[in-house]
Amino acid sequence: MKLNVNKGTNAIILIMLVLVFIGISIAYFYYGSINKAEDPRVIEAKYQYKSYNEFVFQNNYKAVFATLDTIESIYLQFSDYENSYELGVVYNNRAAVWLTLALQKIAMEQNAEFELDNTEKYSMQSIQIYESWLEEYKMLTKDEIFDRTKSFYDENNPVFENKNLSNIIEKRVNDIVKSQMETLKRLSVAYTNLGIIQRHVEEYDNAMFSYKKAITLWSGNRTAQNNINILLGRPVEEMTVLEKIFPED
Repeated sequence: MKLNVNKGTNAIILIMLVLVFIGISIAYFYYGSINKAEDPRVIEAKYQYKSYNEFVFQNNYKAVFATLDTIESIYLQFSDYENSYELGVVYNNRAAVWLTLALQKIAMEQNAEFELDNTEKYSMQSIQIYESWLEEYKMLTKDEIFDRTKSFYDENNPVFENKNLSNIIEKRVNDIVKSQMETLKRLSVAYTNLGIIQRHVEEYDNAMFSYKKAITLWSGNRTAQNNINILLGRPVEEMTVLEKIFPED
């Protein structure tokens, strides 16, 4: 396969697209319904995403990473969350931020090896979590998910005192059902990030594989398609403002 690549070209465009994907990754938490039916054990993680979102747009990356550490520590306290898609989101967001930092350096013709290495590390970790979670949950029915989920909720646990435990369990089940499809998109984003790294370290065949994998998981992944266009020397397809705000389902 003949590839035509200019490593510096389109770096700024890619930075913007990565930031869009960061927004997609956190939208479920920040803009999702935070109500009385949320699991009280981990509800603080969802509130933390509000701060995370603000820090991203302030370019306060130190605070971004600290907030992600806090969110991860909340989930890791509970066995039913320690291998959940939520942790995949944490690692994927870390990867996206490191990739943004790497692309900023590349755009300024600075060495970005450290940032690219971290992007690869967290991208691979998020991919592993997502794929493991999907293998376990993707084909389960709602009833099967309910049977698995309810065992983690002990009505005698003081944290559930004066709360409607049935509603909490139902909300968690519905979140998992929704994530059976949403995590395919999340996994697609993780493969896209990995492909961008591989392109910049000149592993072009691996990059092409990652982009194609990303599109297989989510046909509407325009960033993956545009990176294929970059690899093949084709024009980049610009996204409209509406497409950036309301990505294809």
